[in-house]
Amino acid sequence: MDSYSISGSLPGPILFGAILDSSCLVWQQECGVVGSCWIYDNGEVAMKIFIFASSFMFANLLFNILAMMAYTPPPPKLPQAEDLSAGPSMSTLDTYVDSAEVTKF
Repeated sequence: MDSYSISGSLPGPILFGAILDSSCLVWQQECGVVGSCWIYDNGEVAMKIFIFASSFMFANLLFNILAMMAYTPPPPKLPQAEDLSAGPSMSTLDTYVDSAEVTKF
């Protein structure tokens, strides 16, 4: 499992659960123990989730702009001496085949 899967799957439910819990209007209570939420403030939940998602989109945009500003393309690769002496080119092979005697069956 790579780090992207771990960082994407663990905090998500915890953060969205915290957003939902912070927008609860009526909690279930039995014998002094707080249970689950019964009624949420829908407008507040929508606004908090919008702000949460927008903040990550803004951070993504910021990091993309920083990456584009910091990127320097690699220098062009110049041909090396061993690349030029690797063998004959196609034009040399074509000339050799044309000048050779070909036996026809």
